[in-house]
Amino acid sequence: MKILWLLVCATLLATTGAQADDTVMLKYSASAIAFDPVWGNLDVNITNLAQAAAKAGKAGSKLVVFPEQATTGYLFDTFDMIKPSLDTIPGKTTEALAAVAKQYQMYIVVGIAESSPETGLAYNSAALIGPNGYLGKYRKVGLNAYDQKWAAPGNLGFPVFDTPLGRLTLLICTDDTYWQYPRLAGLHQADVIAWLGASDRIMPGESLNTIRGDHANITNVQYLSAQNGAWVIAATRNGIETNPISQQKRYFNGGASIWDPQGNKIAQAEIRPPTEYANTTQEMITAEIKPKSAR
Repeated sequence: MKILWLLVCATLLATTGAQADDTVMLKYSASAIAFDPVWGNLDVNITNLAQAAAKAGKAGSKLVVFPEQATTGYLFDTFDMIKPSLDTIPGKTTEALAAVAKQYQMYIVVGIAESSPETGLAYNSAALIGPNGYLGKYRKVGLNAYDQKWAAPGNLGFPVFDTPLGRLTLLICTDDTYWQYPRLAGLHQADVIAWLGASDRIMPGESLNTIRGDHANITNVQYLSAQNGAWVIAATRNGIETNPISQQKRYFNGGASIWDPQGNKIAQAEIRPPTEYANTTQEMITAEIKPKSAR
């Protein structure tokens, strides 16, 4: 059984070439941005993402994490509904953010609804971009009921990327309900977990099925740090999103947070009723990261 488990770990997790320890920064500023996209408008969202990343870069952030599906919004009922908003990885989003990353010598993690030219399938993905351009991606494995309406299960394992900011891994929203996913990255000595969410809240009047089948994923991220000895940069959304076709609404929690490798919360965005946020509200929290302390 032990041999089988080791084979599973080796199969599911890919790593990049090892970063020399003396090239890893001793400390740097990392930010989580509560970016709220315009529903279904890829081009506008890319422009707004680049502006938000540049603002963080000017403030000195070396690692910026945006929420899940930051290029599209979240509420889509079918593949055909989201198809016009899909982007490839690498693609338009990574190209625009690569220019910002180069200008400010920073790294950016962003949630992208991805189209795969090879298969024609779509994925709920996250991309990592650095000063020298696109570095790699992760495709969400822990799909929830909303994702399953349009996205295929992730098929890239749980990659860990060696960078001057330490060893980075990416997780998306309901991935945090499965302890195995961050553990696979933890076994490969990830220093920093970038968690991208679109964490909602249960509102009065919701059906019993909705209440049973949903929860605020941002409240579940603390264990990612404490159990795996890693820094966690957890970016989520705030405000209200409305699908203009179905008129369905989704209410977001806010509360982006940053955690140290001992499970201590060192920064958190304010949580307010969603009606108090204007559309595309952007809030940023920042904290100092010491990646080698995760080792």
